[in-house]
Amino acid sequence: MVDVGADRRGTSVCLVERDPAALRLLAGVLETAGLRVVGAAGSAAAAVVAVERSRPDVAVVDTRLPDGRGVQLCRQLTGADPGLAVVLHAATVAPGEENEAERAGAVRLVAKSVRGVELISAIRACDTRPPAAAGSAGGGVTRWG
Repeated sequence: MVDVGADRRGTSVCLVERDPAALRLLAGVLETAGLRVVGAAGSAAAAVVAVERSRPDVAVVDTRLPDGRGVQLCRQLTGADPGLAVVLHAATVAPGEENEAERAGAVRLVAKSVRGVELISAIRACDTRPPAAAGSAGGGVTRWG
């Protein structure tokens, strides 16, 4: 039996990860934690389509994609859907990257790890955000803090 912790509804997630093996591993980790992986993509271009089709609660976006930076994709995704929570997922965090991620509309910037504990916590925290206000930038997403 899988312990889904505080996430009984199965928050829906679209994963955007450049490495196919890491994408499969991450999907398994999130699903084991009771999260629903409803979409996946390996590039920014494919992510736009995947997010539009899957309509997830949360998009987890790799910061380094083959066709762009995750922070740029975050801006694009949150611009199209202010209620979408975006968690940026980074192998390494460069100086100033957290501030840039926040300005782009990300709810968190999380370091990559095999177990994904911090990522799962960040996704679950997105589930507690208030509903997006119609037409408001930022969509009422709980910000950094």
